[in-house]
Amino acid sequence: MKTANDIDTGIGIFYIPFAYLYHVRLRKVDKLLSWIGLLLLPTLSYFVFSLPDTYSTGVQIGSYILLWLMIVPYYELGYMYNDTYTTQHESAPSLRLNTVLTDYFYRHVGKIYLTRLVYVLCLLLAFEWLNSWSAQAVLAGGWTALLLPVFQVYNHIRGLKAVCLYPILVSWRYVPFLLYHYGSQHWWTLLAFLLLTYPIEISIERFSMPKHRYKGIRWLIPDEAAKQSFRVWYYAICIVVLSVICPLLTIPHTALLPFYALYLYRFLRLWKEIGWTALFTTKWWKHAIIILLTAVWVMGICLQYL
Repeated sequence: MKTANDIDTGIGIFYIPFAYLYHVRLRKVDKLLSWIGLLLLPTLSYFVFSLPDTYSTGVQIGSYILLWLMIVPYYELGYMYNDTYTTQHESAPSLRLNTVLTDYFYRHVGKIYLTRLVYVLCLLLAFEWLNSWSAQAVLAGGWTALLLPVFQVYNHIRGLKAVCLYPILVSWRYVPFLLYHYGSQHWWTLLAFLLLTYPIEISIERFSMPKHRYKGIRWLIPDEAAKQSFRVWYYAICIVVLSVICPLLTIPHTALLPFYALYLYRFLRLWKEIGWTALFTTKWWKHAIIILLTAVWVMGICLQYL
């Protein structure tokens, strides 16, 4: 049974940035590591790769942090609405909040939204001031501000329409980090690389969900058990294909570092799931080929810098 102190502590997740995200979705170590690897690593990597020729280190670091401080509260508001109002219309909803927290949200939804919106507005003004209201900063800040309306639209639609909107919603929180450097060298290519790191991969998985498993991708992910295997193949193929594209576009191979990191992460997750010896059995021979191909490409990249 909850005490008053427990309840007071609990309601803080609605007002403190990052608290709701952590409490509801990142409390397990593997979830937290996934969030760092799938969001922070790619956005930081391509934020750095797209830096202009002249820049202020302090301004760039501050801008990257401020963008995240704005994006997460918007996303948390979307999660809150999804976990309370949207779940009312689902036949088998995932209940992430207890009764006390759910009732509190219903009673104080206006206060919660206003508090968070004022907080983000202050950060937005600080972000624009830090960047002297440059065109790129206004573009990145404006794009970030539209995240909440996009999430609200997503929360109000279900079925096929929601699945089709999902790639846009996921990609929306990645794009501001490249918009901030809009016009830099290889900008469009780096944006494509950034979206390939996770938004496109998770969108394919979304279309493979049991109730949305379309014929065009059934051969990619025929069932839930095939997801981990698909993820390994996805990043392996990205590494091979993009390793060919990078020299053609005079892009340094270091731009592929996020893909190598994510490949390793997915591979270790698969290895853990199926057992440490299963990769050497006939059933998993395909993964041995992936390891070999990846090793060859890694060696090729290393030789370029020797």
